[in-house]
Amino acid sequence: ASTQTTQEDSETPDEAPRSRVEEREITVTGSRFSKLLDQPQPKAVISAEDRDLAGVNSASELIRSQPGFNITGDFGINVRGVGRQTEQTLLGQENTVIQYIDNFINLVPENIAESTLFGGNITFVRGPAGTTYGRNAIAGAINVISRAPTKDFTAQVVAGTARAGAYNFGANLSGPITDNLGFRVGMQRFVQPSIFKAVGGAKGAGFAIDNTYFEFQLDWNIGNLHVRNRATTFSYDNQPGYPTVSRYNNGLNGNTNAAFGDLSPNPAFGYDGPLPNQPYQTNVNVVGYDRLRGNFQNVLNADLDLGFATFFYTGGYQEYVSSGEADRDLTSRVSYDGDTIAPGTFEPGTQVPTDYRTNYLNDNYFWSQEVRLEGNGNGPLDWVLGFYYFNQKFDEQYWENIANATDAILNPVVGTPGLTLAPNPRRST
Repeated sequence: ASTQTTQEDSETPDEAPRSRVEEREITVTGSRFSKLLDQPQPKAVISAEDRDLAGVNSASELIRSQPGFNITGDFGINVRGVGRQTEQTLLGQENTVIQYIDNFINLVPENIAESTLFGGNITFVRGPAGTTYGRNAIAGAINVISRAPTKDFTAQVVAGTARAGAYNFGANLSGPITDNLGFRVGMQRFVQPSIFKAVGGAKGAGFAIDNTYFEFQLDWNIGNLHVRNRATTFSYDNQPGYPTVSRYNNGLNGNTNAAFGDLSPNPAFGYDGPLPNQPYQTNVNVVGYDRLRGNFQNVLNADLDLGFATFFYTGGYQEYVSSGEADRDLTSRVSYDGDTIAPGTFEPGTQVPTDYRTNYLNDNYFWSQEVRLEGNGNGPLDWVLGFYYFNQKFDEQYWENIANATDAILNPVVGTPGLTLAPNPRRST
């Protein structure tokens, strides 16, 4: 909405300065998804065709293409500076930019960039939208509407290749089953082998992906009732990437301590193995993995025209198990003789383990139910009556470990050679 102030009509252009027009934007936040495109909120809509033409494929590219939107890392989304500035602000802070896929809450920003075989229009809303999207939309909102079943039979096929044997292939089929029932089914797979060269250690280490996606939809129209159900599953079996190492922590530049805080060893101390100092090189003993299994999502949307109002329902459920492991020390060494590499630091004969690894295991599910009754807007009052419930169970574990840890960690030498700490029964490997 806007207001205007102009010079009086009696003044002509020759007698008065050029008329001034002053516009002020007023943000309205009280409508729902069905009317989102009609709202005067600052917003932008990107279609699947727009994405294909622009080559915008990732969530970070999509988000940064919108004025005022920014993302740091994988989760730090903010709009005009409001929201998570870094991934570290995840702790103790709720989302300020909510994300939905087919009106069902989405907890992973990368999902808004699903393949254009399946994802349709993406709406970005800048500014407070709490009445529309809830308390997690104080800065803005993102809503993805997937491609729906079509009235006529339609098929799409995409394929691509890249270097080192990378490829993707996908297809979908959509059309009617009866006059009132339509369907849509599709799949897509992305494969990218590792292009890294091992200068030492495990062969084949380095970033690689193998992702597979399936979708099935049904769409009913029975009188004034419209029901759409979408079920998807997505799995991957990827490998983590490893950074280029400029030097090892082997005693150079003043780094002469073989232990960190006298509680854990420096894994690269005294290491003189091959240095992966060029792009796409590795020297690790663990290839590593990132896996997603048991990932299933089902979203049901329904609306019923009652004449004086429209009844809406959205219900969704998602579950998944993700796990991973990666080389933490970035060397192919698994241990060293403490008295040889760092004399006087450990008891003679101690084999210092250096096989550091990072691990994670997430076993999560969440679901939501929403019902609302929305006036048809024909009267003097616009109104919405609704109820929303969200439930989640997150079991997430992240840890680092040293494979084959020995009493080198339990009883390190401190300060004076030969002076050891007494065993601590509360400390374990």
